[in-house]
Amino acid sequence: MLNIGDVLLLEQEGEGKQRMKCKIADLDSNYIYIDYPINEESGKTAFLMNDECLYASFTTGEQAYRFTSKVAGRKKEKIPLILLKLPSEEKIERIQRRQFVRIEAALDAAVHSLDGTFGPFTTLTSDISAGGCAIKLNEGHPLGHSREIRLLLALPFKEKVEYIDAKADIIRILKNEKTGTLKAPLHFTEIQESDRQAVLRYCFERQLLLKKKGLLPE
Repeated sequence: MLNIGDVLLLEQEGEGKQRMKCKIADLDSNYIYIDYPINEESGKTAFLMNDECLYASFTTGEQAYRFTSKVAGRKKEKIPLILLKLPSEEKIERIQRRQFVRIEAALDAAVHSLDGTFGPFTTLTSDISAGGCAIKLNEGHPLGHSREIRLLLALPFKEKVEYIDAKADIIRILKNEKTGTLKAPLHFTEIQESDRQAVLRYCFERQLLLKKKGLLPE
């Protein structure tokens, strides 16, 4: 379930808790070996005490999981590593997909026709989920002439921006009767697994951040 190279999101218990990100460098039957975690707010290396309890979460494929662990020590390698106790599989909790809400996010997007019926244009998303997103439209938009499009998205992670290239179906065009604004909900029909996982991770991390700020219910 856990694999070398997976990204772990860590959260401390109690007051003044930090949210951190790290990568799994190695695994054995008892421990998870991680690089030194980075505090997501400050971007600086976080300090962890031995025997400190942590909440950990990670994604694999289209699914996310969480578990509790404890700092078990340190190991000197070419890159210094921290040891976390590896929980048994039954103690790794699967987060139900219904718990992934559609996250409001204004992400840069570029829309391309697959058959050349319209020229490419740029816009913003209004929300995104693991299965698709919604994009904002202007009056006179050309999407009525195409059912499937190519969509390029920019996902701004703390460490870098990741670019997603996918094909998507236009589900429908919606108009807000009060404001007159237009948007098109889209469903991803063709997307690389690594890109889908990046979208899922972005949604998951943003959901945790919004919950921390009290903008989403627990």
